[in-house]
Amino acid sequence: IGSRFMPRYVKLFRDSYPDIKIKGLCAPANILERKILDNEIDVAFSEGLAKDAMIVSKEYMDDHLVVFSKKGGKYAAGETISIEELCSNDLVLREYGSGTRKVFDEACEKAGFTVEPMIESFSIEGIINAVAEGLGLGGLSYRLIDRAVEEDMVVPIQVGGLDLRRKF
Repeated sequence: IGSRFMPRYVKLFRDSYPDIKIKGLCAPANILERKILDNEIDVAFSEGLAKDAMIVSKEYMDDHLVVFSKKGGKYAAGETISIEELCSNDLVLREYGSGTRKVFDEACEKAGFTVEPMIESFSIEGIINAVAEGLGLGGLSYRLIDRAVEEDMVVPIQVGGLDLRRKF
């Protein structure tokens, strides 16, 4: 959320309240939660609801992850593959502990399998670039890969039986 949405949110806030000093921070959800509990920050946007009951959290946006492939690679845009086919590929995913990875892992477990990514990264750009180089299939929010799709670097594909919807 931070890399894609925070700049827009900060700008909107700053434009509405130019006399209030604002400081942004992109960090994993557990760090943001700790900073809220320690009164170091006032507001956080995260990939899921807060785990600590002392934090008030609300869903504010629907989202969905997509599996994506190198443009011109093994799979065509919109092609549907099976879960078994997904598992037969190398995967490039977010790091363990991220909200995106949690959604991906839980969807896979619900479908009856687990994944072991070849590459794990906190960097959205790193994941997209690795997939664009043909190192494997990626799994990220479509909102994060839409520019790479427009630039013909990657293509989204479907995985039958895999529900990757979530809420922010």
